[in-house]
Amino acid sequence: MIGKTIEHYYVLEQISTTDLSVVYKARDLKLDRLVMLKAIDVPANDADALASFQKEAKAGVSLNHPNISSIFDVIDQKEGRYLIYEYLAGSSLRERIERAVESGELLPIDRSIDYILAVAQGLAEAHRHGIVHRDVCAENVIVTPTHAVKITNFGKARMGDVPTFAAGGRALTNSFGAFVPEQLQGAGVDHRCDIYALSSLLFELLTGESAFKSRNAAARLHEILYNPVPNMLELRPGISNGLQRLVERGMAKKPEDRHPTMEAFIEDLRAEAREGMQQAEPLPDEPAVAVLPFSTLATDPALNEFCEGLTEELSYQLQQVEGLRVAASTSAARFRGKTEDLRKVGAHLGVNLLLEGTARAAGSNVRLIVKLTDAETGYQLWSERYDRDLTKMLEAQDDIAASVTRILQAKVLGEPLVSTPSPAPTGLTGQFATAFAVPDLNLGDVLMAAKGLRNPGEIMEEALKAGQRILDVKPDSLDALVAIGYAHAVLGNSAAAEQSLLKALKFNPERTDARSGLALYVLAPRGELSSAEALLEGDPNPSLELALALGWVYFWQGRYDEAVNQCRRAFKIDANSSDIYLLLGRTYAAQSQHREALIALGRGQLMAPEDARLLAAISYTHALSGQPKEANRLADELGAIAQKRYVSMMELALPYAGQGLAEWVDCCIEKAKETQAAALLWWSLDPAWKPFQKAA
Repeated sequence: MIGKTIEHYYVLEQISTTDLSVVYKARDLKLDRLVMLKAIDVPANDADALASFQKEAKAGVSLNHPNISSIFDVIDQKEGRYLIYEYLAGSSLRERIERAVESGELLPIDRSIDYILAVAQGLAEAHRHGIVHRDVCAENVIVTPTHAVKITNFGKARMGDVPTFAAGGRALTNSFGAFVPEQLQGAGVDHRCDIYALSSLLFELLTGESAFKSRNAAARLHEILYNPVPNMLELRPGISNGLQRLVERGMAKKPEDRHPTMEAFIEDLRAEAREGMQQAEPLPDEPAVAVLPFSTLATDPALNEFCEGLTEELSYQLQQVEGLRVAASTSAARFRGKTEDLRKVGAHLGVNLLLEGTARAAGSNVRLIVKLTDAETGYQLWSERYDRDLTKMLEAQDDIAASVTRILQAKVLGEPLVSTPSPAPTGLTGQFATAFAVPDLNLGDVLMAAKGLRNPGEIMEEALKAGQRILDVKPDSLDALVAIGYAHAVLGNSAAAEQSLLKALKFNPERTDARSGLALYVLAPRGELSSAEALLEGDPNPSLELALALGWVYFWQGRYDEAVNQCRRAFKIDANSSDIYLLLGRTYAAQSQHREALIALGRGQLMAPEDARLLAAISYTHALSGQPKEANRLADELGAIAQKRYVSMMELALPYAGQGLAEWVDCCIEKAKETQAAALLWWSLDPAWKPFQKAA
């Protein structure tokens, strides 16, 4: 078959084989894309085999769901019968379970639940169309390089079949994964057999072993038919009683004792997942608050000092409120820069209220947004905006802290929370109206999206609109010009980006985000590295932003020693910047100094544990250093994070680049193009991608 063309599908290589089919990787010559070609053996006069082929074809073409592998084409001819599936690079859940067991670390409980929820949603869609999979097992669930979860192999199992006991333990183990008691007894099956099989798969993901695992065929048959589900808590501490009950119900011997529908199973599993987010100890009944470190995306030392001082002042003043317990500032400080679910943060700190804030500046003016959140529900209780003069730092800190303290006092007394901010100092109202113009432009979000820490698809188009509205009123607004410049650059409009950033620099040549943006996001992607370097050099007292930008230019030029020296200069500006450790780690990795790279990246991760770029770089470096198991473990962790919040496809691709998995990298890069990942701008510059760049 290899080298043969079936219609317009050119067969490249064999992927897998079963008793009745062989799966190949092929190229669609019409659309120039990879596909999976499943050649199905349908012997003459074998009505069952023909029915199985027709069943799988019907299921595939009638279902359209993100968790179901799509069938692109069906070929039924004298020479053979073929199904053309979307090509799924990646690994099966079977491979992931085996990898976890070999490493001595089981898959995290929350990740196992996420996998099962994804499969369940796909199966629920199939059930709505009257289609029962009947072969749900770890081999038939694929996790792609972009960490999408896909169900494959519809129609493989046959209704009413009694299993044939294949010789050899491994064949037996795999073939039993999807069998249910009623099927083993020769009875008919309905959608509830998928609920049984999925519950069995959840057991295996959580414990690393099958619920029923005898190697002897007769003993295994007896276990499935008569034995109760083993207690998972004895196999893995930390599994909740609720999960045990859910699996026991899903694997009930009688179909009528299971969840009636897949939707009911999903509802129960989601409820258990939510319950599992809480600590064993309940949140306190009395008011208890944690003041999370107030944050800013700016590198202005004065603004950072303002945020740190305000956090301390708030903690001090709140401790004076009778009846209010305040978490230690050292405990709350560990959540600096994190984007975890606030309910988890509250549970960790043992508080039921969370106070957080963000600050941004325009000249000597600072705008602070303060929010109070219910840690149990995650709902926001109160928020307020404060505009103050940054040159009067202590006065502003005291004033804001006193205002917020009054709000918390009301909470303690059970009074309704209302916004009662102290007014901005006389004469500043007009300045703030001008400085911040339209509140829906958040330059910080734009800069974060440009770094790959926010979803550019959600931010950049809106930034263009908001920025233009500001320019219509105030044509010299630097924030608007810079935001528009970055947005155009990430969206691929280099000329428009250059025009906007140059205009910002014309109004203010010292605007550092405009200079670094022009160098990194416009000139460097064009290959004009010398011009980018010239724009960034020559400042005797550069900001951290400019120092790092120049370091990245050196890195892309292969001038690694100079990039390391630039990191050392940056440390003198701010020794606590995780961005410096990211550049330093990537630079050491490019020089094959893997130990030094891992040390640098690890230190960065301590400072910014939620920065996916650091986790991706650590996984990449482990792969380069010949530690594929640890690289894969971290790549899986990164994928789990990507299911909950934005992670750039370029970061998801990086661990695969370290392992030389070209197809996996290609899969992520294609998705990165669809999602407009910012780091694609440096595709041709970053040494990590050099082996994967196709010749022009």
